[in-house]
Amino acid sequence: YIEQSWSTEIKYAVQNQEIVIGMTERQVRLSWGQPDDINSTVTAENRDEQWVYGDETERTYLYFENGELTTYQN
Repeated sequence: YIEQSWSTEIKYAVQNQEIVIGMTERQVRLSWGQPDDINSTVTAENRDEQWVYGDETERTYLYFENGELTTYQN
């Protein structure tokens, strides 16, 4: 479900199954679906997660800090 309050860039990305820095975990799930694996690191200040999409031959890694996409690599 795409919310009207989201920016035009985020709405476009979700509709086109793309990701952009600054997306929330919910927005990424709407765009790409459930990740194949999630690795979490929790500290006193942060909850960081690495989401893994794909298999051994082609993987994409998404990095979240406190629920917001900050970095990705493929």
